[in-house]
Amino acid sequence: MREGFGQSMAWLHTWAGLVVSWLLLTIFISGTATYYRSEITTWMHPEIRASGPVSEVQAVDGALRWLHVNAPTADGWQIDLPSERLPVTQVAWQGDGRFDSALLDPVQGQALSARPTQGGDFFYAFHFQLNLPPLIGRWIVGVAAMIMFMAIISGVIIHRRIFKDFFTLRPGKGQRSWLDAHNSLSVLALPFHLLITYTGLVTLMFLYFPAASDALYRDDSAALYRDTLDYVAPPPRSGASAPMASAAMLVEQARQQWGSGHLQRLELASPGTANARLQLVRDTDDQLSSRPRRLTVDAADATLIEEAAPSGPARKVYSLLYGLHMAHFADPLLRGLLFFSGLGGCLMIATGMQLWVIKRRTGTWAWLHRRLEGLNAGVMLGLPLAMAGYFWANRLIPADAPGRDGLEVNAFFGVWLVAALYGQCRAMGQMWKELTALCALGFLALPLLDTLTRPGVFSDPAASRALASGFNLTMALLGVLFASGLWHLRRRQSAPPRAIRNKARTTC
Repeated sequence: MREGFGQSMAWLHTWAGLVVSWLLLTIFISGTATYYRSEITTWMHPEIRASGPVSEVQAVDGALRWLHVNAPTADGWQIDLPSERLPVTQVAWQGDGRFDSALLDPVQGQALSARPTQGGDFFYAFHFQLNLPPLIGRWIVGVAAMIMFMAIISGVIIHRRIFKDFFTLRPGKGQRSWLDAHNSLSVLALPFHLLITYTGLVTLMFLYFPAASDALYRDDSAALYRDTLDYVAPPPRSGASAPMASAAMLVEQARQQWGSGHLQRLELASPGTANARLQLVRDTDDQLSSRPRRLTVDAADATLIEEAAPSGPARKVYSLLYGLHMAHFADPLLRGLLFFSGLGGCLMIATGMQLWVIKRRTGTWAWLHRRLEGLNAGVMLGLPLAMAGYFWANRLIPADAPGRDGLEVNAFFGVWLVAALYGQCRAMGQMWKELTALCALGFLALPLLDTLTRPGVFSDPAASRALASGFNLTMALLGVLFASGLWHLRRRQSAPPRAIRNKARTTC
């Protein structure tokens, strides 16, 4: 290493961050949106009505009756009970090589005529596999996360005055201002950046580092899944039929074993047969670990068969780190803090990307750096604009259009592609202003779009209350932030150059 250690770390930080900067920003933005995955899904199903508190017995009984009628021969059923964030019962069933699902009214136990949409699940899956084949997408994201981790560590090393840099922000100084913003944003949520990057790698560590699991389990993948995911292969269907225990008996069994906590999910294998087995899954809202408590009961009489054995130290650490990344335990205040920390991470990456380009705007390779700045805009502004387009498509595409959930995703990528091409074709100053204006308009108008397209908004009190949802307020806030950015861009471009201002000040 011919250069000093500090210079080597600065080189590593610059180029490690640059190589995957656009990909990292994409991962951070979609991951930040995932903190409100359930709220996004609820908004994108405007047919959903919050019906108030519903007992677990009522929700389970309605779902079981519906599945008995509509999926009696399925190999397995899954029931997700309603929550405050997603006030519907979600049922899924598998059989004949197909996987189907439906949303049920938890009070009436009837299927909702909800429009097909991926909702917030799209951003969740896109966050870690980029809408690519799972193995390819997860490997790409994993490599990017490893490089991100190196960039964070090297960034801490090169900033010896880390706390002084945090309190240093000099606006209106061009390149210096971008560096100050990058430093401040980096330090502001540094523990979050380290935690979310490291735990993100841990969630898929068996994919990235399979040597240990291969050595221990060899070809026994079923044992690996059982030990890490509490997954047990369902028994084969028996020819003899048998009635199923009542919902009240199942909920009472869970209460006897758990005491406190709520029943979150039921997983039933071979329903309606004599050897049917049912797993009752407790929620994890009151614990850091992602591993829920599970009871396996006889589906016929709700007698306890077994409870998942306490896990060892390795499993506990893995579940804890996984839980910290997913943040299922977060209450509304903490979830909001995590959301804004995620936005800070997005801005940290964005300022670093723009700083690199600004330092190289002139010179022999200026034409290349102009192309790179267009790509910066295509991700920094094009991706939020595509997310707004995804929400607009949810309301503008007819509810009964064939394959409409795929059309919403196509709208997302179509808007993003147009924004990226626009960033390459338009003059630089105009491009930044116009894309920012489109983002502001797209987010600010979403509450109005919700008002005009939500069924029963003027006659149903529940629908009218939904207009004041946190989703609409958040979209309005994002629109205001983009509008303030547009005002700043217009103000800066209309101001006279620094040299002229200094000369005028001296003359006076």
